[in-house]
Amino acid sequence: MRLKRFFGFGTDEVSHVNVSDKNVYHNFSPRFIVRGVQEGWITFTRDTLTIKSNPPVVYTIVRGPGHYCCFCNEKLGDSTDGKLHVETVHNKEELTDSTHPSGFRKDNFYFCHREDEVSG
Repeated sequence: MRLKRFFGFGTDEVSHVNVSDKNVYHNFSPRFIVRGVQEGWITFTRDTLTIKSNPPVVYTIVRGPGHYCCFCNEKLGDSTDGKLHVETVHNKEELTDSTHPSGFRKDNFYFCHREDEVSG
């Protein structure tokens, strides 16, 4: 995704943003979200992230940061829960994700799905 911020004349406040190359799926870092909220061009709820452009671009949050099982994408509490979950639920399954040999991973981003653009 390409995002360009525009600032008001003679100020350092963001007046609006333009979004191009809007992918259907996108990973947003917590730092990116916090900065957008502080500058006023992102609204963030438990389930959605909206970039205030014209028209607004709305994403549904599929997964937040945390530990997840590589087999079933179940959210796990921590690495101890991850080891226990993989051993008890997926003991004999063959792992298809060679980048996470433990069978679980730690995501440090919000995995989001873009909804249809809404009229602004």
